[in-house]
Amino acid sequence: MAIILPKRSLSFSSAPLSPRGLLSTTRSFFQRYVLQKSQQFINWYEEIFEKKFPSAFKLYKSFSTGVRGIVADSRRYFRISNEIRSKRKLSVTLLTPQELLTYYEVPRDLVQVFPVLVTSLVPLGGYAVLPFVYFFPKQCLSRQFWNEEQTARFRHQDHHRRMRSFPPVLRDMHLYGKTVRPLEDQDNLISVLRGVHTGTSPTTRKLLQLRHVFGSGHLQLAHLKHKPARHLSAAIGVKSLSPLSSKRTALIHYGKWLRALDLALYRHDHQSLSDSELQRIAYFHCFDSTHLDREVTWKQLENFIAISIDIDEGCLSLLLHSLILLNFNFVTNRKLIAPLGRA
Repeated sequence: MAIILPKRSLSFSSAPLSPRGLLSTTRSFFQRYVLQKSQQFINWYEEIFEKKFPSAFKLYKSFSTGVRGIVADSRRYFRISNEIRSKRKLSVTLLTPQELLTYYEVPRDLVQVFPVLVTSLVPLGGYAVLPFVYFFPKQCLSRQFWNEEQTARFRHQDHHRRMRSFPPVLRDMHLYGKTVRPLEDQDNLISVLRGVHTGTSPTTRKLLQLRHVFGSGHLQLAHLKHKPARHLSAAIGVKSLSPLSSKRTALIHYGKWLRALDLALYRHDHQSLSDSELQRIAYFHCFDSTHLDREVTWKQLENFIAISIDIDEGCLSLLLHSLILLNFNFVTNRKLIAPLGRA
């Protein structure tokens, strides 16, 4: 006997698409298809480009990576600036070490690379800047565009140039130190300078005894004469973004930022810093740590942190001059100082 099954009505879990929904789905599919094919074409073109013109391709990849890097850093910088302006972070003293590096470096990176980026946007401008980018990467590009070897080489060159101003800074301190009163403070300063001259780095305790010397008189940042300010700016590598800003003003701004960086290092675990970040921080403290162990680098940084903790903004001159006093005989600086002559 045949079994007759009851008829079942077919049902769909979803309603048919409306014309607008169908159009949206089709557009989305078409966009994905175009993007996929475009990416395949770019990959294919890059492979051909790399095989036919390896040197030009290497320059192209470096430039592309640099552009992405500086765009990402710029976004972080503007986010930090907006947070400070909107009072979500009351001042730079509440930023992390990484944020402070971004806050200080990115505006200078943008100024450095701005002419190249603007020229490359002009039709055929990219071809015009390529020779300059290739032969003068240090002058035309910023750190985001450099490889590790270039970064280390350029940093060493800058540090070597800065150290040419170390002896003049010591001479300025010795000259104006003769006017320091009381005589006990003068003797303490002369004793520190004599020790540096004979190859001995002062302790942070001795330097902190000189608060009054650098917090008032001719060695205070606000009262520095043009020549000592010029020597100190060159030794530290301070350059103002504004041509109208004086050397003293630039030094004061740098001192505030450097003290905020030291305090941030004191608040945060230095193990969270990458090797690159630690090397950049050491560079801003006037010593090259490219070939140093992390612990050696951190031990030297702790000296500056100890000074920053114990001073206020009225004694920033002590912090900046300690960059020279503590680093003059530092292990990586001795062989660079020797050919320059001592103070």
